[in-house]
Amino acid sequence: MKHRFAFWVSLLCVLQANAVWASGAFDQSRDGFVNNDQCLSCHARQAFDWRASDHANAMQPANDATVLGNFAGSEFEGEGLKARFHRDNGQFLVTFSENGRTETLTVAWTFGIDPLQQYLVTFPNGQLQAFPVAWDTKQQRWFHLQAGDDVTPTDPLHWRKRFFIANSFCIECHTTNFKLGYDPDTSSYHSTASGHNVNCQACHGPGEAHLQWTRSPNSDPHKGWNPQVLRDPQQSIALCADCHARRHLLTPARSWAAPLLDEIVPTALNDALYYPDGQIRDEVFEYSSFAQSRMHEAGLSCLDCHNPHTLKPRAEGNALCTSCHEVGNARFPSLKAATYNSPAHHHHADGSSGSQCVSCHMPATTYMKVDPRRDHRFGTPRPDTSKVLGTPNACNQCHADQSVDWAIHTLDQWFPQGRHTQPDTRALALAAARAGRPEAIQTLKPLLASTQQPAIWRATLIDALALYGPALLNSITPSLSDPSPMVRAHAARTFELQPREVRQQYLPALLLDPVRAVRLESIRLLADIDPATLPANLQPAWQAALEEYRAAQQTLPDHPEGYANLGQLAYHQGNAYDAIRRMKQALEKDPHFIPAYQSLAVLYSQIGAYDRAIDTLQQAITHAYPEQQGELYYTLGLALAERQQWEAAAKALEQSIARQAGNDRVHYNLGLVLQQQGKFGEAITQLQKAVAIRDDDRSLYALLQLLIGQQRMAEAKPVLDTLLKRYPQDQDLLQMQQQLHRQPR
Repeated sequence: MKHRFAFWVSLLCVLQANAVWASGAFDQSRDGFVNNDQCLSCHARQAFDWRASDHANAMQPANDATVLGNFAGSEFEGEGLKARFHRDNGQFLVTFSENGRTETLTVAWTFGIDPLQQYLVTFPNGQLQAFPVAWDTKQQRWFHLQAGDDVTPTDPLHWRKRFFIANSFCIECHTTNFKLGYDPDTSSYHSTASGHNVNCQACHGPGEAHLQWTRSPNSDPHKGWNPQVLRDPQQSIALCADCHARRHLLTPARSWAAPLLDEIVPTALNDALYYPDGQIRDEVFEYSSFAQSRMHEAGLSCLDCHNPHTLKPRAEGNALCTSCHEVGNARFPSLKAATYNSPAHHHHADGSSGSQCVSCHMPATTYMKVDPRRDHRFGTPRPDTSKVLGTPNACNQCHADQSVDWAIHTLDQWFPQGRHTQPDTRALALAAARAGRPEAIQTLKPLLASTQQPAIWRATLIDALALYGPALLNSITPSLSDPSPMVRAHAARTFELQPREVRQQYLPALLLDPVRAVRLESIRLLADIDPATLPANLQPAWQAALEEYRAAQQTLPDHPEGYANLGQLAYHQGNAYDAIRRMKQALEKDPHFIPAYQSLAVLYSQIGAYDRAIDTLQQAITHAYPEQQGELYYTLGLALAERQQWEAAAKALEQSIARQAGNDRVHYNLGLVLQQQGKFGEAITQLQKAVAIRDDDRSLYALLQLLIGQQRMAEAKPVLDTLLKRYPQDQDLLQMQQQLHRQPR
């Protein structure tokens, strides 16, 4: 079997988002939106409820009535920053010292009211930046949002850098009808909104047509504004999910009440955000957790539990849950009414925190240091899964002084037939797949095919199967016609590494998909084909989807992802030089954007500029987080190996191993490099480590050949036996078997 050093890094398609605005004036009657006071003047009861809500106070001009923090000269010091909060001529100011310099910035807006309030400071280019010291409204104190995170001024997550630009990462969801208004030529913001909070029209749509109807009752009251849409559970969930989700945007031209995946793509249950059983790991804003739940599958919406105007639960304490679970609900005939608000069920004293439904079924995790968020998947405590996978569980979150075994034993006594008595097959399979264990495949396949799995789980399982490479294509292709657009989009994405003819066989029909997310994913992977080779009815769809994809990259023109995506597009259409230009633009927007360095290195290698590719990777390492450096050293090692710089390649791969344990690819390639250097014993050791991590065919073949070449026949035999079990008719393996048998005993 031949081996070569495959210097390949995917040209990454990354669309990040949560959007924003600057300190410009508000246009109160654009796009059919009207001054919200006109809504409030007629709908008095709803106005009363809304005015005290978090939506109404999501973002406010900084003044005496809105600023909750102590700006009477109070000070804060910590995390390398010293700040004084004070006032002058009616303005709220922050004078701070950091990294050897002192400056004063003006607070333009407040952000939130409970349990913390942040402050947006203004920069001369219209940029609003979220200051990292916030006000704790419960304890009446200043605190640093990154305390203990070791964020330095050179860190990409420092508050002065792009992830804290409120115009493009926060304000969109704190306002109504927000427009970014970024000018790339001057790097300035001219942001506007139709309301500096989440007002009536954010959920009900632009009110101009409805206002006209009130003046002329013969006109259509539903033109552009339809309160009935909130009575459709899926539509109301989509309206909430537009902001209450970790997601990326698909278009700068937002339209009210569009299908969810026409505007955004919520994240699936990826490892950075969720534990393998679906519990929240990072802050995820509810939607993807709720989408896992049996309640979501049964047809409940956010508004079944939350008052749409106050946002508060419709009932206090357990009464919210028991209003359905103890008395039944005609909407949900499968719901079995039973007694839950009793020690016989919850096994805690009445009135205690443990007796609350949410304590066991919606455990809270604190984010932003002081803000507890409840998990909306409505799961049951699974200490058995915690013992195997290290996931949290509600029992030990409250009883931190007790062991996981204690929690398992207690549940065994309380619920001898409970769910915890059966392994969480889905979570175990997902964890095994993320660890690269091949036994997970046989569990993942039937899970993906099951109609009992929520759509967000089917999308996640597709991603897990994709980790095993293109060989599992047949298990994924049925999902291209799944009823869920999220599943269809994830299924299309798995064709990333398929040859062009395979992509052209399976994906073109998705160009006609009714949902934008699916069309964009398909055109991204069909951009390199000749549209003339498509059926006549698909050729216009190919061109339309391509323009739609290009437009989507303008969603956040102040950030690097769109430029990198356009670079990817240019690369797939055969224009390496334009792709290089786009990647450089991405790095101008953010010199810490590592995917652009990786792609740029690939592009340089494509045009034969190998030394520039190596220089680009070395530059990337200097800008990367430690956890990113392992993969970069690995890619650098491959690039150096292609140049036959064996010693430098070995050092780079050793640096990669030091920074990312458990990566079989690195050990495999280091073994090949050491073999080229004639260090056969060390090469065998590295290949054995690769096999110990993941016994895939590539590493086994390389190890077998090297062992035979070094006449280490006793060690070669079990490796050969393993491969022969998988491929009993393989002629190369059978020839090796004969070679081993000919060796003297």
